[in-house]
Amino acid sequence: MLLFNFLALVPLSPVFVGIGMLAVVIFTAKNNRENTTISEGTDAPKVEMVSSKPSAPATDTFTVTATTTQDFLTEDIVTLIEKKQIFLRQGLRIDDIARECTSNRTYVSNCINNYYGQSFSTLVNSFRVNYAKDLILANGGTMKLSVVCERSGFSDEVSFIRNFKKFTGMTPSEWCASNMSRHFAS
Repeated sequence: MLLFNFLALVPLSPVFVGIGMLAVVIFTAKNNRENTTISEGTDAPKVEMVSSKPSAPATDTFTVTATTTQDFLTEDIVTLIEKKQIFLRQGLRIDDIARECTSNRTYVSNCINNYYGQSFSTLVNSFRVNYAKDLILANGGTMKLSVVCERSGFSDEVSFIRNFKKFTGMTPSEWCASNMSRHFAS
């Protein structure tokens, strides 16, 4: 309490505030040292914070592991790609996803590679091609190729056709002719 009274009297400069906060952290850590346990398991070190309240419920104890952050990041990436359909943005870069997830491009790339088993650009283009196929089917094959290309997130028709053929083995017009008769025959 004395420290806070002192800080209230001193003109607030970043240096004084920083020193004051450091003192509070050191003081708190020193007094609570007996309430913190660190244990090492076979996978990753775990830190357990135990409440000093004698009647605290079990929810005051939590465990943080190294994989928790990656799991949360992967969940955020999956949500952005599959639910929010961020792949529809033209010019989407891995940095855009990293920014949305408040992470960096290396972590995002590792999560994508581990979860989906493919690179960022391959993943985005595969989602775009699948979206384009759904657009074509939903509109009975009548939508112009340039509109399908744009709505699917591709920036130009050449990359759209190249990626469409890469993932389906056919050009959009070949796929449309093959699947429209099958789709409407059922």
